[in-house]
Amino acid sequence: MTTRRSIKKRRSSLAYDVVCIGRPVQDNVLSGDVFKPYCSHGVCRQNIQIGEKLAIDDVDTFYGGNALNASLTFARQNLSVGLLTQVGTDSRSNDLLSLMISENVDNNLIYSSDDVKIGHSTILLSKDGERTILAYPGSEINHQILLSTLEDVETRWLYISSLNSLDLLEGAFRYAKVNQVRVAFNPGGIELDNPAETKLLLQESDVDVLILNKQEASILFGEASAVDLARHGCNFVKICIVTDGPNGAHAHDGQIGYYQPISDDVEVIDRTGAGDAFASGVVSYLALGNDLESALEFGSKNSTSVVQHLGPHEGIIRLRTYPT
Repeated sequence: MTTRRSIKKRRSSLAYDVVCIGRPVQDNVLSGDVFKPYCSHGVCRQNIQIGEKLAIDDVDTFYGGNALNASLTFARQNLSVGLLTQVGTDSRSNDLLSLMISENVDNNLIYSSDDVKIGHSTILLSKDGERTILAYPGSEINHQILLSTLEDVETRWLYISSLNSLDLLEGAFRYAKVNQVRVAFNPGGIELDNPAETKLLLQESDVDVLILNKQEASILFGEASAVDLARHGCNFVKICIVTDGPNGAHAHDGQIGYYQPISDDVEVIDRTGAGDAFASGVVSYLALGNDLESALEFGSKNSTSVVQHLGPHEGIIRLRTYPT
C-alpha cells in the first residue's frame, strides 16, 4: 500500500526568497590511490580490473544533488529557501530531511511516499580530487504533484536543476512566467538529452540566468568558444554563464561580456559539488541585490572553498565568513 506523508502542516501560502527544484541523492564517496587516473592522448580513465578485490582508503556518505546543494548555499547566505522535491519514507530520506532542518532549508514543499526512492551515487575519488560517478537517478518524478504544490508558493526566484522531467520543467517555467518569478536554470540529465525541446522551452519562457559548463553549452548551442557560447545563450535568456574549468567562466547579459578567472590555486580535495557551489553562489548574490560582476566573484569563491573539503557541503561559505 502506498502512503503519502505530510512533512509539516501546510500553510495556505508559502513565501520564500528562493525555491530550488530538483532531485536529491545520497552520495557514497570511495577514496584511495586505487582510483588514480591513467591518462593517454588527453583521455583519463580509472583502471579497475574485473574480479579484483581492491583496498580503498576511506568511505564517506553525504546527501547531495544539484538542488539540495544549491539550497544550502542560499540558506547560508540568510535567504529563505525551500526545496521542492520528492523523497521516500526510508532511513535515507529521513536523514536527508534532518540535514535540511539543520541547515534551515524549509521542507514544506516536499512530497513523501513509501514508493519513492531517492537517487544514489557512488563516487570513485582519486587523491588529486578527480572523480568518476556511478549514478542511479531515483524514482520517476511525479511532476503533477510537485507542480500542484508549487501553485501554493510565493517566491522571488526559482532555481531549477536536473529535474529529469521535461513536463516538470515546462510547468515550472510556466508558473514563473505567470507569477513574474525570476528563474535560474542549471540544466542536466534529460534536459541535455533533449536539446531541441529544451531550447524551445527556453524560447517560450523568461529565464533570467542560464548556467552551464562549456560541454553542456555546446550540446545546446553547438561547438564554440566559451565566450561565444555565453553570448549566443543570450538569444534565449537574459544572462548566460558558461564555465570552462581551469579557464574560468564567461558571462553575457545581452550587452556586456564578463570574465571571471578561477580563484588562486588551492589544494583540491574533492570537486564534487563545485559546479553547484559556483552556480548557486552567483544566483544567491543576484538574489541579494548585487550586480553580475560581484555575483560571479562570489560564485568563484564559493566553488573554490567547496573543493578544499570532502563532500559538497562543508566548504559552502556562510554569509558571516565572507570578507567584504
